[in-house]
Amino acid sequence: MGRIADYVATLTPSEREQFKDLIEECTLREATIHRNAARADLGLIQLAEQHQRLSTKIRDLEQAGQRLMDTVSRMYLQTVPKPSKLH
Repeated sequence: MGRIADYVATLTPSEREQFKDLIEECTLREATIHRNAARADLGLIQLAEQHQRLSTKIRDLEQAGQRLMDTVSRMYLQTVPKPSKLH
């Protein structure tokens, strides 16, 4: 049972009749809130999965960049002439 149904259960029959329209509106809004909450939860789960994939890709990119820098550094060192002995 939802909160509205719990509250309505505490009302007298005359109060239920008096607030019938308000009770219906609140019941519909409560149902909408539950649907939206479920969709929001699903969206957060999907966002977390995408974030995990993005983090993995960023790590892969960082590692590839480091390998590239290492390779460029080695290539540069191979092209630099060795210092001559002055003594």
